[in-house]
Amino acid sequence: MNKKVLLVALLAVATMLSASAQKVSGNLSPLKGQTEINVVLDFSGTMVSTGSVMGKPIKETEEKFVADAIKDKSDAEKEQWLTEWNVKLRDGAYAILVKDMGNVLTKKGISVGSYPNAEYTIIVKVTLIETGHFVGISVRASAITADVSFVKTGETSPFATIAYNRISNGASAYVAYLIARVEMSFGMLGINLGRVISKVK
Repeated sequence: MNKKVLLVALLAVATMLSASAQKVSGNLSPLKGQTEINVVLDFSGTMVSTGSVMGKPIKETEEKFVADAIKDKSDAEKEQWLTEWNVKLRDGAYAILVKDMGNVLTKKGISVGSYPNAEYTIIVKVTLIETGHFVGISVRASAITADVSFVKTGETSPFATIAYNRISNGASAYVAYLIARVEMSFGMLGINLGRVISKVK
């Protein structure tokens, strides 16, 4: 097996094993017996980090990150970049989040996704995106920080919350395409959330 492929596989396994269930604040018992759960992804107020100092991410507003990313691009390049970041990333992040969460929960007879009429909703508020990078021999995985709230659909007060301080898929360090690299962290979040929900008694 190619050494690089083997390394990616080992990183993926290591990340999967290290992404243990987070501590739940509150009680998820209202989800017992549910067959459909609505999922909402909230990017309002999201910060972005493209680097770190002493292991701590350097944060900037999404607006500044976007402005810096497109400032030297042509009009056509700006339009393409903005479409990828504002549309493709958000659509892709949501798709992989619910897909990977659903892959875990299907064994429990639970479907997750856009179910606005479901009794309960999971709100995933993304507070930080670490973009990671893949430049020559310099690689770094993407990661996200998110606050997850479980609410009765239509209400705002959560009956349970989970704070994800940082969740990542190590294999994303070897993905050159920014959007795909970031999406992989949402997949890991989906897997972790699925595992948490599947333990509801």
